[in-house]
Amino acid sequence: ILVTIKRAQNRQPQKLLKQNTRKKELINNALSYMEEHYTEELNVAKIARESALSESYFRMLFKDVTGLTPLEYTTRIRIIKSLEFIQRDNVTIRQAAEMVGIYDPNYFTRIFKKQTGIAPGKYREQRSTHGVHKK
Repeated sequence: ILVTIKRAQNRQPQKLLKQNTRKKELINNALSYMEEHYTEELNVAKIARESALSESYFRMLFKDVTGLTPLEYTTRIRIIKSLEFIQRDNVTIRQAAEMVGIYDPNYFTRIFKKQTGIAPGKYREQRSTHGVHKK
């Protein structure tokens, strides 16, 4: 489990650490907002306005600072959070997907596998067979 979570986290952009402070400051509030509201439909235009930036400049700056588009960043946040939810006995994969704001189970399975290298069902199965118990 920890390897899967670490793999997903390691895919988080390392580029963020290398950017200049001014660019990071401009994007920092947007990143915080996205991490707090990952369960909601995130509107890039609204986030850009809240950041006092034009949408096109925001998209360019976001990609420059993080190495990801706003959608890619949100997807990674959602998958990392879903890993935590899937570990719970009483939460189905479908429920975990919905808890992170993804209501299409096929889409969730596709992006989960893309981010972690394993389907959510296999992840749960491996977690069970490796003796990982829930709290």
